[in-house]
Amino acid sequence: MIKKRNALFIVSLLALLTCASSFAEQKRAKAKGKIEEAAMADGDYTYFQRDEFLKYSKREIAKMKNELASLEIKAKQKTGLAQEEAQKKLDELKLSVDQLNEKVKKVKGARKSEWDELQTSFNNSMDNVKYSIRKSRQWLSEKIAP
Repeated sequence: MIKKRNALFIVSLLALLTCASSFAEQKRAKAKGKIEEAAMADGDYTYFQRDEFLKYSKREIAKMKNELASLEIKAKQKTGLAQEEAQKKLDELKLSVDQLNEKVKKVKGARKSEWDELQTSFNNSMDNVKYSIRKSRQWLSEKIAP
């Protein structure tokens, strides 16, 4: 009876340790995934992660195009000089987004030796375009509101 109880206790203890170990491993994997996601969100991709970088870049460009389409609708609410000025800004931004698309193509064909430079250049350009879009949105809001 005592041997059965001891055996049952040992089996239960082993099962508990196995579950605890598995749980800890899952937490480590989840934390590692979050760290990798954070690094990717900062634009820090390795050469071997270029497919993920390209997917991320294309999503960001699509968001920018949607934002520009939304701003264009707002710009059409104005008339005269304000609308002309808004359209000029939007055309410049569209050109910048098109240039980002060209950089994506270069990044896609990048060799390992070029990777860091091309990725950094793309990220800087993308940050600049995003900033310009925010400023244009703010400018347009100020022009429409009065």
